[in-house]
Amino acid sequence: MTGYVDLLNDRKYMLPCGIGLPNGKQSLSREKGTVIFDEDFALKNVLFVPDLRCNLISVSQLIKDLDVVLQIANKGCVIQDRIERRLIGAGELRDGLYFFRRLKNFRA
Repeated sequence: MTGYVDLLNDRKYMLPCGIGLPNGKQSLSREKGTVIFDEDFALKNVLFVPDLRCNLISVSQLIKDLDVVLQIANKGCVIQDRIERRLIGAGELRDGLYFFRRLKNFRA
């Protein structure tokens, strides 16, 4: 989910969906779309949550949709292609959240 509507491609309206925010308040998502990182890395069905001030990735959706492996450690995580073990991205642990960065053309 994202709070930045300009990140979404192929936006579609949907029935309102209630979302709990980190500050304890509620918001409604009425749109979803695709976030494209580059030509071979995109996340579909990303919800637009107007009151959200960050981007959050569902780990289960990431693993399922992109057919990847996610390895989590105490200071970070890595995302790899399931078959070739090609490194796709990495995350650094900060304040209880993993901050993702995309890595291109890197092989583990």
